[in-house]
Amino acid sequence: MTLHGGASHGAAIERLGVGRFIDKRAGQLSTGMAQRLGIALALIAGGDVLVLDEPTAGLDPQGVGLLREVVTDLSSRGKAILMCSHDLAELELVCEEVTCLADGRLTISGAVREIGKELPAVEHFLRTTDDGAAVKRLSGAVSGVFLAPRGVRVPSGMDLSGTSWLLGPEIRILEATPARGLFHRIYERYGVAAGDRSAA
Repeated sequence: MTLHGGASHGAAIERLGVGRFIDKRAGQLSTGMAQRLGIALALIAGGDVLVLDEPTAGLDPQGVGLLREVVTDLSSRGKAILMCSHDLAELELVCEEVTCLADGRLTISGAVREIGKELPAVEHFLRTTDDGAAVKRLSGAVSGVFLAPRGVRVPSGMDLSGTSWLLGPEIRILEATPARGLFHRIYERYGVAAGDRSAA
């Protein structure tokens, strides 16, 4: 089997790591290798639109990272990429627009930035230089703060810059992550069937 294509495709294929197993028969490939090969073949086909159905299925974390780099690169070169996936956390890192379906009907479609503005605030987890001390400091000023395995949980709507001020100079925030990612919240609002939403 021989892969060939334009310069940009060749670079993308190389980044996907297909060259390491290019001489193997398709039946000898692992699920992840076969997935990488399928994506590489889609790139070789060229065109201005690339359609990827569950592209992260079967890929290890390295393969997912490589795919993310390729998608970002192709997008920057003007390619339109349509991705259908249940890997919401990964989609959130690369998608500029999102479309949700529920019960076979379109429920929302548009720019991620604009749709995100319509969603309510969400609680955050903070990783600090001293999580135990941070909980004690914040609990005295705000209700709903507690220590969790992911870090210090602060309630939705809490201003993170204000949180930093409450902690003082001796406790620094190293990382702040939302309890649920943006695409998970978009799915909860627009991607769940009406019956499931009412039961939740």
